[in-house]
Amino acid sequence: GVPQGDKNRDRFSLRELEVAFQAAIDPFSRFDVYLELPGVLEEFEDDAAEARESKIEVEEAFITYWRLPWGMQLKAGKFRLEFGKNNREHNDNQHAVERPEVIRAFFGGEGIGEQGLSLQRFIPINGPGTQIELTGQVLNGEGGEETLFAGVGSDKAMGLGRVRLYHDFNSS
Repeated sequence: GVPQGDKNRDRFSLRELEVAFQAAIDPFSRFDVYLELPGVLEEFEDDAAEARESKIEVEEAFITYWRLPWGMQLKAGKFRLEFGKNNREHNDNQHAVERPEVIRAFFGGEGIGEQGLSLQRFIPINGPGTQIELTGQVLNGEGGEETLFAGVGSDKAMGLGRVRLYHDFNSS
């Protein structure tokens, strides 16, 4: 909480502003960009001039192309690693004021998101109601933030392989 004598106690504080842009490039590809303006009053409470100089950050910017051979889909650019639910969520979608400390220690403050490539394929099994999703991702390791996956100063690439099974139990 904010102490009783603090000048910012009863002020509105914008922690983060996020803007998302999506555009169809052609019938088989899409471009997504997520821009973030970090909070103004939280980091620079004493110096308003420095607050106005805070930069807009590119949180994600990637192209998705879904017309590859064998029904594969390619994603290229800066994106979040498809690891669990919490890493893929942006801060504005969190169900708490801040990410829990255990999640921040595991994924870092903003989650694991770097430049890389992702290939994905859906394979139907026994008709349209059941399918397997295969995902493979490779990201560079230059995030600079220490997480469970990379130590201090690590610049090694990260890879992920994931298999999911989807099944419709009934029509609803």
